[in-house]
Amino acid sequence: MGIGLGTALLGALVARARESGITRFTGLIHSENTAIRRLVAKAVGPFTTRPAGAGALELVVELPLSPPAAPTAAGR
Repeated sequence: MGIGLGTALLGALVARARESGITRFTGLIHSENTAIRRLVAKAVGPFTTRPAGAGALELVVELPLSPPAAPTAAGR
């Protein structure tokens, strides 16, 4: 598993954001939704959250314009 609809949609969002020169995006999530936090961390990397009221958090992703370099055989 791990390549579900959420992973595909987030990957498409990140790719489109990079193509468009977008370096930051935000979204509201339920404060207890640990699955989306894991998904974002795995797909995008570090992010921050801040309270948004009524049990919600604003998730903030700072996105470099280019994807991180893949590990090389020498770097493993």
